[in-house]
Amino acid sequence: MKIIQLIVLGIYILIQPMAVFGSPSLPEPTPVITDTPTPTAIPTEQSPPEETAPTTTSSPSTDSDTGTPLDIGEQVFPTIAEKPKPEELSITPYPDTVTTLPVSESTESATVDDEFSEHIESTPIPPTIETGDAENKVTVENVINTNITGLNNCFIVITHNIDPHEAIDLTDNCEDVIISVEPTDETVNQVNDAHIQTTIMAIAETGKNVVLLPDGTIKTGNASASANLFNLVNTNIAGDNTLFGVINLFDDQQGDIILPYELEYVSMSVPTANEIKKFVEQLNEATVINNVTTLTNTGLNSTERGTIETGEAQSIIQIYDKLNTNLFQSGFLILEINTYGVWEGELIGWWGEIMKSESQLTAFYNNPFSQNFQNNEQKNILQHNKAEITNTIALIADTGNNSASGAAAIQTGHAETKANIVTIANTNITGDNWYHIVINIFDTFKGNIIFPRPDIGITTTADKTTAQQDDEIMITTQFYNKGILWARDTLLTTEIPDGLEFIESSFGGIFEQGKVSWDLGKLAAENFGSVWVKTRAKEASEKPIYTKSYITTSTDEPNQADNMHIIQLFIRLIQSAKNSDTTTSTSSEVTVVKEYIEQTDTAQQLDLQSFLAKNSQNSDLKIYKDRTSHTMYTPERSIWGEQSHQPIKHAQTASPSLLLLFYLFSTIGMVVKSWIED
Repeated sequence: MKIIQLIVLGIYILIQPMAVFGSPSLPEPTPVITDTPTPTAIPTEQSPPEETAPTTTSSPSTDSDTGTPLDIGEQVFPTIAEKPKPEELSITPYPDTVTTLPVSESTESATVDDEFSEHIESTPIPPTIETGDAENKVTVENVINTNITGLNNCFIVITHNIDPHEAIDLTDNCEDVIISVEPTDETVNQVNDAHIQTTIMAIAETGKNVVLLPDGTIKTGNASASANLFNLVNTNIAGDNTLFGVINLFDDQQGDIILPYELEYVSMSVPTANEIKKFVEQLNEATVINNVTTLTNTGLNSTERGTIETGEAQSIIQIYDKLNTNLFQSGFLILEINTYGVWEGELIGWWGEIMKSESQLTAFYNNPFSQNFQNNEQKNILQHNKAEITNTIALIADTGNNSASGAAAIQTGHAETKANIVTIANTNITGDNWYHIVINIFDTFKGNIIFPRPDIGITTTADKTTAQQDDEIMITTQFYNKGILWARDTLLTTEIPDGLEFIESSFGGIFEQGKVSWDLGKLAAENFGSVWVKTRAKEASEKPIYTKSYITTSTDEPNQADNMHIIQLFIRLIQSAKNSDTTTSTSSEVTVVKEYIEQTDTAQQLDLQSFLAKNSQNSDLKIYKDRTSHTMYTPERSIWGEQSHQPIKHAQTASPSLLLLFYLFSTIGMVVKSWIED
């Protein structure tokens, strides 16, 4: 029976595979393509071809109804040729192997693009116009027909400072620009004829803007148009040692103006009386026309429903004309300061008279004893001038003329025009030793106008103030100039007292009649240095000696408090004892120690330092300060044996080993004595 069961089981195992693969009882696959094959989905504009790709679970069949086993590793897809595509579509054939992305990723990408497009359309950016500032500045300088005859004359013209924060320093301006023209004929002819026409046009605009869309904005910057015109025409100077200058501050200036040293030109002394016979003829003819037109606008703006806010509009015209000036004089000073803008500084260092008005300050001085033509008494002077000058300036500054639609807002900047004109024509000056400067301030000037001066001084020191006979003493003097002007003919001197002997000095020093002098020449401002002299102490003296140093200059210097320095020196005689095992102090030292001992109570120990402090005015004691500090003495307890009041110097040279040995033997002696007595 068991054998039969095994046979039936084997037959079942053999038959089972055929039942799995070939049994007609299995369900037929559902066809996905009809008799006329068609793609399962036609892509539209919203659906890319990837969306219609069949998945790996699809099981396409053939046209026969009977099932045919399929190869599981390969899938069959219908071809596009079975049905023509629509002409308006372009479909990419599917690959043999399915590699398309999931449908959800493609759909999300398209949705993001649509949302971004809608965001741009829903929030439009309103039109905006914003302009920067506009500045147009023109400066013209005409210096024509300048005649200078004579020796050592200076001519200065300044219309622009490179750095407004730095000082305009004119202290050395005439050092390299000296005009010297010696007349060769008996008559000096200075004849000028000038015809000048100057036209300046400057335009600065930030306006004239247009916005056509609603809800926009127009904002314009500031506009500034300015013109600076300087005419110096027909200037005649005949004389020696003169200075003529014009300084125009057309722009903002914060640094000081340091003027040339005036006393080099204006004579303060009384000259020798001479009869001067001279013929001088000064004739002038001048015609000056100033045409200035300015247009300053921040308005003329229009908008339908928006707001309009305009800036400030300002027009400034400043004109300075100085015509037909004739001066026949020597030894005068005129400083003319004309303020058309704002001056916040002061006039410093002036020592003469001052006249003031609302916009002008004049400092003036005249030496009543001065005379004309000290070197050229026989010359005749002819100074003739004719000038025809036309100045035409047109300035436009516009931040307005803006137009906007809808509710657009308009805001305009400030507009400013500024015209500055300086004309100095037909100036005739005949004379010697004079100083004439004109300063015109057209903007904001926050500096001072300074007549400069030097401030020299010295400090003297010695390497020792108490010395012994034949000691060398080095005396050093430091010199300096703290002022803002050089000091001419500077001389430094050190006096050598009788108690010192001159040995040598630093370079340039000249020893003569007990003095050493150094010629420092022109000592520049903010400069310094030092010199020295080496001396030897001569004989001793109970009284101090003094050495004095001082510095001088030919330049006027108001502050002389530190021009001299005196130092005090002490010279003491130190006598040495020859062929002696011990060093003997000076008699002064012995006197000091004896005086100390005499004042000391024998039953009390005193500190010698206290004694020295009480007698600090005694110069003899200063020698011993370092040697005797904090040392105790009494006559009865002197460890040097005899009560002979020997010099302190002996006490300090006592050997510590001898002291130790002394105490050792003393101790042994006391022990032995005690043992014997017992």
